[in-house]
Amino acid sequence: MINIQKIFSIILISIFIFGYQSLINVSTAQLITVHLGEPFKLKINQEALIMPENINIKFSTVEEDSRCPLDTQCVWPGQVNIVVNIINQNQNLGAFNLISRLGEKNIQYFDNYGVELIKVTPWPQKNERLEMSDYQAILVVNEFTL
Repeated sequence: MINIQKIFSIILISIFIFGYQSLINVSTAQLITVHLGEPFKLKINQEALIMPENINIKFSTVEEDSRCPLDTQCVWPGQVNIVVNIINQNQNLGAFNLISRLGEKNIQYFDNYGVELIKVTPWPQKNERLEMSDYQAILVVNEFTL
């Protein structure tokens, strides 16, 4: 009877240790580190740490994607509106909307910095529905003196 309890305890401890290790790997996979002025790509709920400024940018959601699907003729090219959360020096600055329209730059300023939405992928396809998990945003953070 004691051997069964020991084996059962060892199995439970092993499950706990390996489960905890996989949890750590998942959470660190959601964070990337980049430098100021370096473009970076984020998936939904992924976060970038901008060094050495200690700025965190998280791609939260896509609020709108009205871009004209490929192989389709539209009256206007449409736009995509994403939300990023910004934390600067451990201070939560809140949610910022970044809107990408064909040929227009979109920069949101905070403190002495600006976050620019360069591109959102994938581009919509005719007769295909994009899932939130499909989206990726290419962003860059630069220092500005206003």
